[in-house]
Amino acid sequence: MSETFRYTNGTKKDEKARYLLRQAIVEEFDAIYDEDEKQLAALRHLCQRLEIFPLPNSVRHRDDVKALAMRRIASDAIARIAGPIDRFFKRYSQFCYDPRSNVWSEFHRLCEFFGWDKGSKKEEKVGNLLRQALVDEFEAINDRNENDLAVLQRLCQRLEIFPLPKSVRYRDDMKALATEDKAGDALVRTASPIVRIAGPMDLFFSRYSEFDYNPRSQVWSEYNRLCEYFRWDKGSPTEKTVRKLFRQALVDEFGAIYGEDDKKLDVLQRLCKRLEVNPLPQSIADCKEVIQAHYVNIVDFVDCERTGKPIPKFAGLEQLRDYTIEEGKIFPKWEAKANLLLRFLLQRIFDDPCA
Repeated sequence: MSETFRYTNGTKKDEKARYLLRQAIVEEFDAIYDEDEKQLAALRHLCQRLEIFPLPNSVRHRDDVKALAMRRIASDAIARIAGPIDRFFKRYSQFCYDPRSNVWSEFHRLCEFFGWDKGSKKEEKVGNLLRQALVDEFEAINDRNENDLAVLQRLCQRLEIFPLPKSVRYRDDMKALATEDKAGDALVRTASPIVRIAGPMDLFFSRYSEFDYNPRSQVWSEYNRLCEYFRWDKGSPTEKTVRKLFRQALVDEFGAIYGEDDKKLDVLQRLCKRLEVNPLPQSIADCKEVIQAHYVNIVDFVDCERTGKPIPKFAGLEQLRDYTIEEGKIFPKWEAKANLLLRFLLQRIFDDPCA
């Protein structure tokens, strides 16, 4: 404000403007949180904003809450300065890091700044360091102890799940709700300290919260288990409806992982990497030639991301077709029409791609 009106720092006009701004901040604070600190609702509202959990049940504790709030504000300020992600970017002092920007946007800017090609050894190495920093940052903010009520309430607050749970007994319910309502946000895997983003396939299975979905298993195996769990006979009206949704989710999942454009070098190189091609081709034409030389099932491109296992390769089209039928790994041809990358890949099995 002082810069806009060219007030010199320390002058009467500058001091007066600062005083009015401070007064406006106080009034804004009172309007939001209520000026009466003796009101329990106002106190709980303030604690919620400061993420102080469990929330107080009496105004008798307001002095303790104030002290805790001051410590929380101070510790948050320190964390913003020296968090794991900040320390990661601090390694690259020549790069102008913006701590208020999206983490992966900053990573892509970092790669562009230093000229690290996508898929190169350097880009992969730095990417792995950032992933570890993300895990460390998540744990620093939320703590890894899922049996701590305060930790669970703070996570629910972040996911905007209300009312907040009053007991860790509802932990599993909160996880399911987080998956359904905020599936685009981070999902927490309790088996290991990894933060994973929900994809179209996760969204599909989140519709059926009673089913014990395994995101690390093959997609068609999980679909078949789902049908068995709900006793949907193959070909029944319900199974047909669910299968249609699943097929679309499978196409969307592939697109979310690899993209849709068959004329982008980085997209084709990613497929080559999954086929364990080394060295990577450096042109679109070379990538396509290498990919077409491999006989693989397209569903395995999705499954390898889930299971961590390499993609099975076959000597010829006949062996590939036998494997596809035996495993039931049929990729939905009709739903794939809009995805140019899938159209290119499906030419291997179907004479008329996506007709």
